[in-house]
Amino acid sequence: MGAATTHAHELGHFMCHRDLRDRFEDNEESLNDFKDDIETEANLFASYLLMPVNIIRNEFSDIRWNVDTLCEVGTRFECSLQASALRIIDLSTKPIAFVVSRDGRILWARRSNSAPYMTAYLFGDELPESSHIMVAYRAGSRVPPTLECVGNAWNRFQQARESQYFETSGRGYQYTCIEFDG
Repeated sequence: MGAATTHAHELGHFMCHRDLRDRFEDNEESLNDFKDDIETEANLFASYLLMPVNIIRNEFSDIRWNVDTLCEVGTRFECSLQASALRIIDLSTKPIAFVVSRDGRILWARRSNSAPYMTAYLFGDELPESSHIMVAYRAGSRVPPTLECVGNAWNRFQQARESQYFETSGRGYQYTCIEFDG
């Protein structure tokens, strides 16, 4: 996570949560605690502060939903992949989703309002068997970040494509962008 994202995240705690706690001490693990509503809210605050809606819509509304897009947004606004994903999904009219997983299980997921119901979506759900991210996990390999068709892996009525990013800190997080045909 970049310095700008970290500072905005901490400002989010101050603005939104100062009545809940006297002190917030975030580290890499707490910043990636996708079950903690307070951390999620601070991440959302940071994404709103650092990525203005008009710029996101003007510069990124017509590009494909994939890891390259997230990296481009993250570089442009000095934000993490998670913050970039949250902001784009909240603003998107396209049927897209973002899934964070580890060890074959979903830690956190978010989908746009136009995205269909997903077969695996909640914390602890196993990744769909036919998804590229599950195939890569079972094989112990990394799949290329290009958009790959996964058929009905995420929704039995709607085709989808995946793009993956494997973080390199050694914690084993896998980030998956899903774009549904729509």
